Amino acid sequence: MGRVTTYTGRVSEVLDFLVELDSRSIAYTLARPRRTALLVSVVVPGQRWEVEFTDEGGIEVEVFTSGGTVLGGTGLADLWRLTSEQ
Repeated sequence: MGRVTTYTGRVSEVLDFLVELDSRSIAYTLARPRRTALLVSVVVPGQRWEVEFTDEGGIEVEVFTSGGTVLGGTGLADLWRLTSEQ
């Protein structure tokens, strides 16, 4: 089984990607952000990756990198403040 670097819309390619994550003991979650896409969220130390597979054969990868600041419980006030403004 090779690593998925391109995507042509086949479910087997998504499954191969999940097998690769499993073989490396990388935790992930699956979500369906819209009708036409499957989102694989991957968390590794200092980063969160969002890999989205679309029904048109597209693949989008977005990486969020931590600045290394640990806020502790007091940081939750920022979360509540940000989300209450929406």
